[in-house]
Amino acid sequence: MLLTKYCGALLVIILMSCGHGTFKDCKRYHTGSFYYTPHLSHKKIFLTRGTVFQSEIDSVNKKRIEKEITWKDDCHFELSFRRVVSEEKTSDGTVMQTEENDPNPTIVTILGGNDSYYISRTTDKVRRPSIDTVWIIK
Repeated sequence: MLLTKYCGALLVIILMSCGHGTFKDCKRYHTGSFYYTPHLSHKKIFLTRGTVFQSEIDSVNKKRIEKEITWKDDCHFELSFRRVVSEEKTSDGTVMQTEENDPNPTIVTILGGNDSYYISRTTDKVRRPSIDTVWIIK
């Protein structure tokens, strides 16, 4: 897994050094089903992205996080936290939901990609920037 992340970062460096500049063909990643493994983790996060919302499901604890998408241009978007839906149920059988308003949106930049994956850089005001390989589920 760690090798995959380094290969992805190397791909971005090669694309930038070859004079390609900013990757332009990002619209193919605007909607669909994807997954990635966060840096230094062994769990997968599954993404389902529509035109306005993105749902993320943690493969370990099964929590679903819903975020609102605001596209800034074809290759840059912001994710604003909307709510968490847990698989846990309350005593009356209803699914637990937590609604919050996180004032710090996550900024995502698509750096490059192909028909199998794309490379993204994620930043926000709380955590360090990270570069991830996001795999396309076909």
